[in-house]
Amino acid sequence: MEISELCLGTMSFGDEEPWMLDEEDSREIIERAIDRGVNFFDTANSYQLAERLGVSEREELVNYETMQNHYHLAYREEEREMLPLTQEVNIGVIPWEPLGEGFLTRPFDELEATDRGDPENSHNLTDQYTRGGREINERVQELAAEHGVPWPRSPWPGSTKTSTSRPRLSE
Repeated sequence: MEISELCLGTMSFGDEEPWMLDEEDSREIIERAIDRGVNFFDTANSYQLAERLGVSEREELVNYETMQNHYHLAYREEEREMLPLTQEVNIGVIPWEPLGEGFLTRPFDELEATDRGDPENSHNLTDQYTRGGREINERVQELAAEHGVPWPRSPWPGSTKTSTSRPRLSE
């Protein structure tokens, strides 16, 4: 199987939000990408994935092999629809942001002192983190202490600063 070097993101395809492209405009972009050899599409949700699977089958295109999902202890929405679908159609899942954009790498009360924890940063401190997230965060801390291991850390996924990534490389 060959995968194109370019990926077409499809988060803005659909009609759930006013900023999204309608089906006609989306289809035109998808068809143009396929004509130019793109076969790597980043789908945003289970409805879009199911729709794309139907198109792949109808057009006799290569089927999806994997999907990268936003999935971690404090955000488990994917378990409701997406994971059952990927299991049913035999598509592998690659968790995106498994450490919750840093949310699961430090005590809850220390998060706001970071760029990612800044309440003005729309990528963090959303309902998924604040509604039940504190308890999950504290349980990760308890389990790490019980097992004598440091908080989970990764120098690669989601790293945005070499100043924080370099010291982690030696850990």
